Amino acid sequence: MTLALQQRQGRFNGFLSKSIGSKSEPIRRSRPCARSCRVEGRLRELLLSGRENTDLEFKSSLRWNLEEGRKDREMTDAVVKTIAAFLNTQGGTLLIGVSDDRLPIGIEVDQFDDDDKFLLHLYQTAQNALGAAATALIRTSFADTPAGQVCIVDCAKSSEPVICNTKKFRDAFFVRTGPGTKNLEGDERANFVRSHWAG
Repeated sequence: MTLALQQRQGRFNGFLSKSIGSKSEPIRRSRPCARSCRVEGRLRELLLSGRENTDLEFKSSLRWNLEEGRKDREMTDAVVKTIAAFLNTQGGTLLIGVSDDRLPIGIEVDQFDDDDKFLLHLYQTAQNALGAAATALIRTSFADTPAGQVCIVDCAKSSEPVICNTKKFRDAFFVRTGPGTKNLEGDERANFVRSHWAG
């Protein structure tokens, strides 16, 4: 394990073990403390709950390709794909700014000027790909960690099928299958829609 990774892991462990209302030095906050503490407490619970599953997924960034060090539309498409799958299945929570191994990275890597611009990009992209009705089922909040902010995206179950259209995906119907996301087509899609929204 590299020194940088060890330091990240150490900060992560400290964040997970930090109790709300602790006497330790507070994290600088841009939001009211009571609400921030609740959100951070929930983030710790989500990270402690284990690996990705049917209703939980981690994404390192919204638009930044960490391996190539550049903006990458495929990163955003992957976020929208996950949101669509949650909406079409049982709902779920997406954590943006968290690596696959549950380590907070922080949305600062996406290089937006502020939270509002981050959310504008997220919601506008979701609306363009999924439609306004589906996007209205998304709720967001931010949690501070030693590595930076994490965006918590809560997705409610949709009352109707949500189709995803981006530059990469056309007429795609995504669902969650365990910790993964699958595009259903043909009879498989028709059968799922019939059974999932019966009546």
